[in-house]
Amino acid sequence: MTKRAMIVVAGGSGKRMASSIPKQFLDLAGKSILFNTLSSLAAFDPEMLLVVVLPEPELIRKKDLEHISSRMIFCAGGSTRFHSVKNGLEHCREMDLIGIHDGVRPFVSHETVNAAFSSAEERGSGIPFLPVKQSLRWKEGSNNRALNRANVVSIQTPQCFRASQLFAAFEQEYDELFTDDANVVEHSGEPVFLIEGNPENIKITTPLDLVLARDLIEKGWKV
Repeated sequence: MTKRAMIVVAGGSGKRMASSIPKQFLDLAGKSILFNTLSSLAAFDPEMLLVVVLPEPELIRKKDLEHISSRMIFCAGGSTRFHSVKNGLEHCREMDLIGIHDGVRPFVSHETVNAAFSSAEERGSGIPFLPVKQSLRWKEGSNNRALNRANVVSIQTPQCFRASQLFAAFEQEYDELFTDDANVVEHSGEPVFLIEGNPENIKITTPLDLVLARDLIEKGWKV
């Protein structure tokens, strides 16, 4: 049986949210955003290992989360996302497939999670994406030019990989260009493969995102 783990990175602060409470612990439908995210992932696969990466001062909050699943481990994050994921990987040595998900994306569908893991098992990776609807321009200094949006996509999580690829990629030295986990794996020389995500899978990082999230729930979207 394939052993799967999901590293849930929940190391954010409340700066862009203009909140004294870290964004992952803000209320959404009577529970924290992170609680809703973890509950959805646990419902997807009760046997999947959940590795929750929190800022060290916030580890005290694990008492409010640990009953969600018996297959849950908590660890402290690092100074960057790269280092936080690397800390989480230390608890996944026995896994075959590993996903990495943002703790503030509670609306990821089980179909998206399943497709990402299936692609990882078949091809080595599965990265959810959505087409871009806006007009785009490339800006460099005082120069700018139009981009063909048909060739540009927006990337989501969970980003799923064969464990062997992920461990090898995270042996690299940190680079400030590592904005997500697909970037890290690609930089190690491995191709990354895209799968279609779900539009509701928003990342809640600003007050406007939180308004949208609460509106989704009012309109019947389940978390």
